Amino acid sequence: MPREIGDIERRIARAVLSGVRSRELELEAFDVSRLTNDLEGKRHMLFLSEYFGLLADRADLSKARLVALAAEK
Repeated sequence: MPREIGDIERRIARAVLSGVRSRELELEAFDVSRLTNDLEGKRHMLFLSEYFGLLADRADLSKARLVALAAEK
């Protein structure tokens, strides 16, 4: 049982780190989109920003599920 808890804690930590990094990339892509005058480039950067936002949301959901799982054990 303790090994399972340690594994869940590691998975929670990975989800948190993934979410934080994805949020950083989301904001960075958005900032780049604001600085560019190229409409096609702006569109691509906004797409990437949205994609990284979705990844961050998914990591947050994964973290919440893992926390709930850890609480059950």
